[in-house]
Formats: sequence, structure tokens, C-alpha cells
Amino acid sequence: LVGSTVVNLMSNIITEGHSISRPPYFNGRNYTEWKERMRVFIQSVDFKLWLVIKNGPKVPTKLVDNKEVEKSEDEYDEDDMKSLELEAKAKNILHCALNPDIFEIFSDDPKSAKQMWDELDRFFFDRLSIFNL
Repeated sequence: LVGSTVVNLMSNIITEGHSISRPPYFNGRNYTEWKERMRVFIQSVDFKLWLVIKNGPKVPTKLVDNKEVEKSEDEYDEDDMKSLELEAKAKNILHCALNPDIFEIFSDDPKSAKQMWDELDRFFFDRLSIFNL
């Protein structure tokens, strides 16, 4: 009995979407639950990743003729690269969490992690609102 209890506990821990090392998997159902679990997962990995998703990426810029313009890749310094790495990690977590069919909906053009998160929210929250009328 004790052995089977341990096996049952382990299978619950290891099932997809219930891991401390993999993001919660979203298959298109239970969006509200997934969103909260995903927020907590991202914050637990690195709170700065959550801030990138919540606030958007920090685009590396420089001043040219008193105007702020985007830097080219060869002009990035260490701080720029750290910011861009955070954005890439945030996007990767979102990509890994989405069912391929859902990923396809949100991968038409390059998007920031914030844009993906906001589009997911609009898309699925609108559908939830329709059913809660």
C-alpha cells in the first residue's frame, strides 16, 4: 500500500503540466487556471522574466541627433544582451507551454513575450466572457 501510494504521488508530480522544471502546458482548456499557474511558474523561474512579460522588453536604444533610435546588434553592450536574453527566455517559456495548434495561432509574426501574453489573454478571455453571459 505504501509503495503504490508513492508511485501515485510520483505520477501526479511527473505528469505534464505539474512540474517545477517545465511550464504548465496549455491545450486550450481551463485558460484562467493555466494563466495563474503560468504566472507563478514564470515568477518562480526568474521574477525578471515575469516583468518582461508584464511590461514588455527593453529595446536597446541610443541617441542620434537628440533622437532615440534602436541600436544595431553589433552595438549591444552587456546590459542590452542581458535584457534581450530575458525576452528570449520569456518567449521560450511561452512557446514551450502552448499546444502546437494554439502556438500556431500566435506565431504568425515575430512578437514580444508581452504581445503573446496579451493576445492569449484577449483571445481566451473573450471566449470565456461569451460563455459566462
